[in-house]
Parts: sequence; C-alpha cells; structure tokens
Amino acid sequence: MFKGLIHKFVGDRKSRLMKRLSPSIAEVKEWADRAKGITDEDFPARTSALVEWLQNGETVDDIMPEAFGLVYEACRRNVGKSWNVVGHETTWEMVPFDVQIGGSIALHEGAIVEMATGEGKTLVAVMPLYLNALTKKSSHLITVND
Repeated sequence: MFKGLIHKFVGDRKSRLMKRLSPSIAEVKEWADRAKGITDEDFPARTSALVEWLQNGETVDDIMPEAFGLVYEACRRNVGKSWNVVGHETTWEMVPFDVQIGGSIALHEGAIVEMATGEGKTLVAVMPLYLNALTKKSSHLITVND
C-alpha cells in the first residue's frame, strides 16, 4: 500500500525516466520531421556531415538528436518494404515509439535498458549503434532476432 501511494505521487521509475527524457525525445522527433524533406540519396551525405562534425569537435551528445532523427525517418520510409533475411522474406513494419526513442537515449547515456519480449529491443539498439558508428570506432549489435 505504501509503495502504491509513493508511486501515485512521484511515479514509477519508468515514468520518471520518460518525463526526464521527454524534451530529448521531442527533439529527436523534430529532427525526424526535418528529415522527411530529404531524398533517400541525401542520407549518405547527412551521415558524412555528421562524421565531419565529430571530426571538427562536436560530440556524440551534440549530434544525437539529428542522428536519431535520421534513423527514425529511415525506419518510417522502409515500412512495408521486404527483404530476404537469412533465407526468410521479412517485411519492415517498425517505426520507433516514444518509449523506444527513450530507450535509445538511455542506452546512449550508458544505462542498462530492461524491456520485455516484443517491446522492440533490437529497434532501440539501432539508434545508438548508428550514432556510435559515426565515430568510426567499432560498434557491435548482437541479437537473436532475424
């Protein structure tokens, strides 16, 4: 009962985290909206520009909203497209929800993100993986999913 009363006033850990991350989530979505205006051919140029910014002194924290926004827009553009993945026809049907963007930001910040089966762990990992790949250092993603 006491725990329920405390959660009523201060929220649970997830709701407090999402509240803290909401300005960053909104910024990522703003960058995703801006990316709607670029062509598919412009994505490599945007990636090159982000790499150049890092080489000129920007930090991964500085470019995180735009990088995550590009990934978000790439996900949106690929909805409904199919590929052969390890011998299986796979259709892309994922656009990150706010909680997944929040999970991506938390991973970028070095947190361990706990998610249940089916909540999109692999999708959450893609944004920080792309961001860290821009540093030209090794980045790895290991998943049991196709």
